[in-house]
Amino acid sequence: MEGATFLRSLGVKGKQADLEAAAVEYQGHALALRLLGNYLVDLLDGDVRRRDRIPHLTDDEQSGGHARRVMEAYVRWFRESGDAHPPELVLLNLMGLFDRPAPVEALDALCAEPDIPGLTEGLRQLDSLRMQRAFQHLKKLGLLEENRLRSGQLPRHLTHLPALRELESLDAHPLVREHFGQKMEAWREANTRLYRFYCALPQKYLPDTLEEMEPLFLAMAFGCRAGFQLEVMEKVYWERIKRRKEHFPIYKLGAYGSDLAALAHLFKQVWGKSLLKS
Repeated sequence: MEGATFLRSLGVKGKQADLEAAAVEYQGHALALRLLGNYLVDLLDGDVRRRDRIPHLTDDEQSGGHARRVMEAYVRWFRESGDAHPPELVLLNLMGLFDRPAPVEALDALCAEPDIPGLTEGLRQLDSLRMQRAFQHLKKLGLLEENRLRSGQLPRHLTHLPALRELESLDAHPLVREHFGQKMEAWREANTRLYRFYCALPQKYLPDTLEEMEPLFLAMAFGCRAGFQLEVMEKVYWERIKRRKEHFPIYKLGAYGSDLAALAHLFKQVWGKSLLKS
């Protein structure tokens, strides 16, 4: 069975029948098996029989439930490490804010002063070595991935997270991002900070191309999640993207799809109830 072979390739030990049983139990879910295998090797001597020490969750029957079960086990482990604010957990929570690779500059903006309570506390005080260890640890566990700068690109200037300056962005499996995003206690403040960051990112107040306009589309998403629908509509969409009655994306760029996608952020469901207050 492929699942059993995969577990063995991660270093999990046990009888073939036990490995196959674990693969069946985790429904062959690639992420769940990867997280399970790494957890067993790191914490339980690689013994496949000891997987019963990973507590069950109430949503185990839902899509991705087994992967969530292992992620919660990791959360408990990080919290028991002795760090008041485990950097591994902080990085995973930050990833929960994004639905795509997270640019290191955006992560750096989130870590600016003042700290966001319940999210970025303690991260700026970490030395680069501890941050690198946390980052490499999450990569090894299969919870985080990296996109490195292309050859010839200069390292990023990062004020608060210099340990990540050689990277383009951090990424994670969509289920990992969703899991930690759902648990975000500082959701509004974090999205507000990202909204302000992306609003200020274009070099031109009125961008001329779709590429230059992309930060404003992202600003709309974060701003609506932070609860600034009216401001987003008036200051970002109508004034800077549409250029008021010019309807710039449509008449000048022919970008009907991009314009529609931007507008959709203002609705809880596409063509459903608007988030704008009447």
